[in-house]
Amino acid sequence: MRNFQTYSNDVSSIGLHNRLLYSSGIVSHALKEAAMGVFVLLYYKQVLGLSGTLTGLAIGISIIWDGISDPLVGASLSA
Repeated sequence: MRNFQTYSNDVSSIGLHNRLLYSSGIVSHALKEAAMGVFVLLYYKQVLGLSGTLTGLAIGISIIWDGISDPLVGASLSA
């Protein structure tokens, strides 16, 4: 019979240096998302002529819908 070593989810065993290196991978994604968000707001305001309130409302509705639909689709696909 094989002896399997169990691993815990204790993050205190991971050093600060390694945690910073692992978490730095998301920086490029976050910068891209922030730049796209600024561009979309500028586009809606300057090119389409929407007010800031309507633009914020449209983005807010899409985020709320995404928060509702993602778990529902995930639950239906994993069932």
